[in-house]
Amino acid sequence: MSFNRNYSARCFYRVIFPGSSISGLEIPPEFLDHMKEEPSGVATLESVSSRRKWHVKLSKESDVIVFKDGFERFYIDNSLNFNDVLLFRYHGNLKFKVQIFDQSGSRKDIIRE
Repeated sequence: MSFNRNYSARCFYRVIFPGSSISGLEIPPEFLDHMKEEPSGVATLESVSSRRKWHVKLSKESDVIVFKDGFERFYIDNSLNFNDVLLFRYHGNLKFKVQIFDQSGSRKDIIRE
């Protein structure tokens, strides 16, 4: 039996908890196993609701890969709050589309210029 990894392996979510750092967000180590590219360099995060893009440097910290430089701007621009859920969908070449949900489970649509 073979598994089709195409969709489930291409997404992950993160919850913004109290104590979470505004300056970085860890990518689950299990997710990295499904990336074809080396997880280094600059990733692009694109908001599903606004289509706005952020360039965020990937950094290795204590054997984990973290969205780092540029993530603080993404955090602020999207008015992230505790208990918000970020759903990352990977599209290859270090490009991620991100959907954000508030603590009630409703999609957050942040429109900023």
